[in-house]
Amino acid sequence: MKTYSEYRAEAREALSGKWGEVALLSLVFVVISALITGATSAGSIVAQFGTIFTQMANITGLTFIGLIATFFLALPMQMGYQVIFLKVFRREGIDNYISSMFKIGYKSLGNVIACSILLMLIVFAVTIVWAIICAILLAIGVSLDGMSLSSFDISLDSSALANTIGAATIFFSVLSFALYFFVVLWLSYIYKFTYFVMADHPELSAVDCMRESRKLTEGKRWRLFVLDLSFIGWVLLVIITAGIAALWVDPYIKTTVGAFYQDCLPVPEPQGAATETTETPTAAPAANPIFTFNQEPADNKAEVDNSDIEQ
Repeated sequence: MKTYSEYRAEAREALSGKWGEVALLSLVFVVISALITGATSAGSIVAQFGTIFTQMANITGLTFIGLIATFFLALPMQMGYQVIFLKVFRREGIDNYISSMFKIGYKSLGNVIACSILLMLIVFAVTIVWAIICAILLAIGVSLDGMSLSSFDISLDSSALANTIGAATIFFSVLSFALYFFVVLWLSYIYKFTYFVMADHPELSAVDCMRESRKLTEGKRWRLFVLDLSFIGWVLLVIITAGIAALWVDPYIKTTVGAFYQDCLPVPEPQGAATETTETPTAAPAANPIFTFNQEPADNKAEVDNSDIEQ
């Protein structure tokens, strides 16, 4: 595979002459995403006023509206936003970046929603497991602290014991949260190419797209993680500029990830080589047993011809 600097160089070359268009696309994406999030948050605040029944009705309605906006606007827009930069890397002609973002997303709307639901279920399962592990580690920590104190015949008052248990709680909570963060991060890199696969193979189901992403990232997730880390300086620039530089940095990062994805795709076998292999009389039977059956009459004929010659 290529080096990280080569991926970044390819991304910059693909974005050459398109920086203004992709910056405008990023601005539209950020504004719409912020409006969806802001409207949902503001509605939640307003829903707190009134009677308890009014509050429940408002919260229920806003939750439903938020889900509709997320599934039918935010998710397809996010999918189209990522795939746009893969098309930019491939030098595919894009007439209008903003409209193409929505067209790409809504073209695979069913798969986008299905993938999001599956990922939420996976994260939910991981969260449940994390909560169980956290409770077990906390119980072990409290037990070990109690055993260590009793073994040295140290008498503690209630305040000291509470401090000891509090310290153990903090330690094992941080440990379990770190484990949870690692698992969720690992999952994000497993399914990082799902939208790319979905765009390249619209005939595949959501599960197949996720499975293909897992295959493509197998053995390459650490490199993909390091590739993201290589943009740390650009991320600092985004922070220094109060997010303004993100209009250019985010397309740069996503185009680089598209270059990495393109490099992970299997190289198609040359058509000429496949034809040559098929036409070779001796190689075909070894490559596929079906050809052996089809070629038996030809072999028999050759044997008959040889016998005629001998006679």
